[in-house]
Amino acid sequence: MPVIAYNDADIVDRDVLIRRINPAEHVVPDGNGGQRLSTKAISSSSTAPYGMSVDAMQLMEIANIDVREFVTCPKYVASVQFSAGVARSAGLLVGYHPLEKDGDAPANPYHAEVWSHPDPSRDFSKRQKKDILNTCEWFVALDGVSIPRKNA
Repeated sequence: MPVIAYNDADIVDRDVLIRRINPAEHVVPDGNGGQRLSTKAISSSSTAPYGMSVDAMQLMEIANIDVREFVTCPKYVASVQFSAGVARSAGLLVGYHPLEKDGDAPANPYHAEVWSHPDPSRDFSKRQKKDILNTCEWFVALDGVSIPRKNA
């Protein structure tokens, strides 16, 4: 069943969203001999359900899950965090989208999505990506990789 993008009232603005980071896909040279997080890390998927995959920290804390351990795996060795309010202030929608077990991928009842609005199949604008990057912080840091901060 396809997921329809929506704003979930059960996710309040202060709730923390965690975006998992895959260095092979989300890290690029910074132009100064170092590395930085790419805006690709803050992008929506080009396939349904089109959102940016995140995990809802408060659900994991309620379930007494070790959040750092849950969001870290060989593919996703790092993660960043930002509030649902930041995404909404950027004009995006935030809603729960629990994942069932799929092949080798385990179930994830703490999964949520951040969608573009009004057309969830479109990627976030440069402005929306900057708004999130300007406020996100490392949750599980990637040594030697910075989070770019851009001016408006």
